[in-house]
Amino acid sequence: MEERIKLVLSETDVERMDFTVDDVVTVNVHGLTRNAMVRLLKNISCLCRQAFTMRIIHGFNHGTILKDTVRTEGVFMRTYKIVPDQINPGVTMLVFE
Repeated sequence: MEERIKLVLSETDVERMDFTVDDVVTVNVHGLTRNAMVRLLKNISCLCRQAFTMRIIHGFNHGTILKDTVRTEGVFMRTYKIVPDQINPGVTMLVFE
């Protein structure tokens, strides 16, 4: 999964990601516009064909547009479940089947 992502996405996009946990891609979207974030997350979901979890660090202190977009149904073409982090409101997990 990591190798495929590194081949397709830009180095800047890859630097936003962490692959240290198996089948979990952590993506830090701080500082991105809504459209740039959606593009990045959709690209990741298309490149990772197997079941995996995307942990999105979007923040919540300086506006909630990124959080609200991530937690909206229908952003991705694949089937997924939205799991808000109960401890950190600036993180959302998307579990793709």
